[in-house]
Amino acid sequence: RQEGCTSHRSLVLTPHGVFWWSKAGLVFMNEDYELDYPMVRKLQTTLDALNRGQDSVVHGVWDPRQKKVRYFLFNGASQTTVNLAVDYYYEEDAFLLHTGAGIQMAASGMILRSGAPKIYVGGYAGTNYAYEQTGATDDGTAIASFVETKREAIHSGAAKKIARTITVSTNLTTAETITYGYYIDNDTTMTASHALTPGTGGAETRVGINRLHRKIKHRISDSATTRTRIYGIIHDGDVVKAA
Repeated sequence: RQEGCTSHRSLVLTPHGVFWWSKAGLVFMNEDYELDYPMVRKLQTTLDALNRGQDSVVHGVWDPRQKKVRYFLFNGASQTTVNLAVDYYYEEDAFLLHTGAGIQMAASGMILRSGAPKIYVGGYAGTNYAYEQTGATDDGTAIASFVETKREAIHSGAAKKIARTITVSTNLTTAETITYGYYIDNDTTMTASHALTPGTGGAETRVGINRLHRKIKHRISDSATTRTRIYGIIHDGDVVKAA
């Protein structure tokens, strides 16, 4: 009675609750019959950019191994074929967005193959294939990926902070080049970036930035063909008074 389902193919049943697509984007009803709207809370800008005229053909699938649901969406006011996949990790309340050839699919579903769950997708007319979504490349092409932190702020009146060093902790199986960058205060483009080349295994790479700020946001990106394992970012600095 509160929130309708705009696409029957978006209804995803899991042991953790029921998911579907609505006018408010992704809806999650948990075991206590409480409704949550995670995209409204976390991805409002992404939600606003979708072609809502295609809501009736949005489809979703459950991945029990990674404890997530994936929804195939239409990003762009006039977009009429799927070009964006949104993964929602319900236990972590976290999103991961995907673009590229590997997600431009008209249908999706989960099957058991040799007793293991596998996600399969179907292409648009003319392809006539079903594909397993697996591997570390996008149809053979390296995947450009990034992660951004929340904008860290100081809530103490006129105080500012000097960011001295940033330490990026990694544990790579293959040496790859990754890029660390940051946004100072309300910058919408990166203030500066640094190319890092950590080796394999556990490594900590330190970057000196020495920037005065009230707010800072961190970004790490790469185009690796292997899974980049980043364990954390440590931000060291000093709190000072503004002049």
